[in-house]
Amino acid sequence: MRVSNRNLDMMQMNSDLKNLLASMQLPIVMVDKICCCGADARCRNAFNVLQSDVGRPISDFKPNITFPI
Repeated sequence: MRVSNRNLDMMQMNSDLKNLLASMQLPIVMVDKICCCGADARCRNAFNVLQSDVGRPISDFKPNITFPI
């Protein structure tokens, strides 16, 4: 029974996180320990990221925006 409750808890947390990310109006790029990225739809224009780019190193991307130094 405990494993089942953990699965339900994880499913609920996953759903909550998806809803939070969907409600934000900012482009989001997520980077893992080896700098491979995942990205939401809003960042495609700003960061030149395609759905097929998920998992590529972030250093491969050339953003369309400039960053102040």
